[in-house]
Amino acid sequence: MAWVVLLATLAALLVAVTVLAIVVVVWLASRGEGDGWPDEPEPRPDEPAARPAVGNDVPAAAEGPEGDDSAASAGPQYHLVLLNDDTHTYQYVIELLRNVFGLPVARGFALASEIDKHGRAVVFTGSLEAVNNKRAQVLARGPDPWARSKSEGPLGVVIEKAR
Repeated sequence: MAWVVLLATLAALLVAVTVLAIVVVVWLASRGEGDGWPDEPEPRPDEPAARPAVGNDVPAAAEGPEGDDSAASAGPQYHLVLLNDDTHTYQYVIELLRNVFGLPVARGFALASEIDKHGRAVVFTGSLEAVNNKRAQVLARGPDPWARSKSEGPLGVVIEKAR
């Protein structure tokens, strides 16, 4: 009789482990191949004359219809440059880039790494009005809540005329 109870317990345990494994596999498969942020929105410019930049002093190619490219070159263009410091964390910078500029997490990490390595990175290019608007949004984010040492304020940001 003890053997029957032992075998029944082992069989139940095997079924439970199998069901758990199936649930984990289905859950992992449903997450897709993104960079870990479900339902991540596609980046969208605020206006036709503004677009995210791809790197340090290199403006991004216009996305979308060719008409957007002519609108982007209609007036003078400016770069919004984020500056490195020792108080703001990668998490803060990545979240800032995601929330203010609509960049995916992977792109935000790449830019945060560039800022850390080179001391700065162009994160946005557009009209002076669009760049000033984004600058105000960056400054409004305030200090880094994840910083080990108290950050005094928002991340450093400057505006430069595009070449």
